[in-house]
Amino acid sequence: RPPTVGYFGRIAPEKGFARIVDAFIRLHSEHHLGKACLRAGGWLGENNRAFFETQVKRIEAAGLRQNFNYTGAPDRQGKLEFFSSIDVFSLPTSYPEPKGLPVLEALASGIPVVQPEHGIFPEMLSKTGGGILIAPGDSNALAASLATLLENPA
Repeated sequence: RPPTVGYFGRIAPEKGFARIVDAFIRLHSEHHLGKACLRAGGWLGENNRAFFETQVKRIEAAGLRQNFNYTGAPDRQGKLEFFSSIDVFSLPTSYPEPKGLPVLEALASGIPVVQPEHGIFPEMLSKTGGGILIAPGDSNALAASLATLLENPA
């Protein structure tokens, strides 16, 4: 299967969904990972449906709709399948996340992560060594770090 980036969390601006979309588009336009896919999952409330549709239109405008899949909010088995289908994970929140449960789930699944250097993420990654920290809000660094991990799976 093609290299796949995963995002799992509430589909909302503060959870960083627009940032992961930015990075995904940059993976193709700047890092030339033409087969890379983005797989997203998580709850989508009515209050964020227009936001989600705007992000999907950005993906379509970049010619990448066939490389994007939204799985909704799956049950436990669906979540296990989600994590087994990705190669790298990010939940690039705009605020200092106090828990980061999807990041822990990715790490527990053996998936490397790229996370903003705020909230619980610095402590989490210093203890696990399971990923890369980037400056919060930096979509360029997010794309570059995702590309590094996708290009060097070992």
